[in-house]
Amino acid sequence: MTWESEPEVDADALAAMRTAGDLALPKETGGILLGFRSDVGVHITGVIEVPDPRATRNRYQRSHRRATTLLSAALTGQPSDSPIGYVGEWHTHPAPVGPSGVDLGALAATALAAADQITLVVLAREDEEWRPIVTIAEPQPPRPRTIKKTRRRPRKQSDDT
Repeated sequence: MTWESEPEVDADALAAMRTAGDLALPKETGGILLGFRSDVGVHITGVIEVPDPRATRNRYQRSHRRATTLLSAALTGQPSDSPIGYVGEWHTHPAPVGPSGVDLGALAATALAAADQITLVVLAREDEEWRPIVTIAEPQPPRPRTIKKTRRRPRKQSDDT
C-alpha cells in the first residue's frame, strides 16, 4: 500500500525520542516505532527505546532479541482490538547528518520482509536541537522467478521390441 502523505509523528512520541537522545549523548540511541496504519498513512503514536550498550557517536545497532521482548511487553497491555503495532525504527545521530547508507540498507531489508510500509525516523542533532528526518520504504513483492524447463531427449527404442 502506498500513501500520499508523510507519516504523522505524535508530539509525545517525538518528545520521547528527543529525551532519549539527550540522555544518550554523546552516543547514539534508538529503538522501535509504535503506531498504526490508516487509509491516509502511518501514524506514529509511541516509541520503545532499545539501548545498545556498544553504541558510539556514529553507530547504533538494535538488538533483535531485546527489541522483540520489549515490543511483546508493550503490546501485551493493549486491548485485543487495538490497531497499535510495529511501524518502523528510529535512532539518533548526534551530528547534523541524515540516514547513512547502512541505515537505508537496513530499512530496505526490513521492508523486504514486511507486509506494509516501514518508517525510519533519524533524529539529527543540529544547533543543540533534534531534527527528525523521516524515510519510508515500501514492501517489495517477491520477484518472479524463471524456472527453466529442460526438454527431455526422446528415448531411443531398442531393436528388441
